[in-house]
Amino acid sequence: MSIGYKYNERLNIMYSINVSGYIPEQKAKEFKQQMKQLIGQHSPELVNLSVMQDMINEDLFQVKVQFKDKESMLSFMNSEEYAIISGSFQTLGLLREKNVIEYSDLED
Repeated sequence: MSIGYKYNERLNIMYSINVSGYIPEQKAKEFKQQMKQLIGQHSPELVNLSVMQDMINEDLFQVKVQFKDKESMLSFMNSEEYAIISGSFQTLGLLREKNVIEYSDLED
């Protein structure tokens, strides 16, 4: 399963936050609903927000949030939306990891 929202075409994405964790089958529906609500009320600084579910290990989910600049990413990391993403994993399952990725070169 992948849910995504992209509001602009071909923006250079320079920063990304990846949050992953395990959500048991009986809590997956609630987790997906929370993520759909989050996508519906996204912050304007987001370039893309995607929620992915592993096809082999269906308990494993990853949320990927992409930004055009560092300031937007840092602002998001202090937002209620980021707290909801992390809190959903912690409350409904198990938070596995959080990674911040900075892309240094995005030439076509």
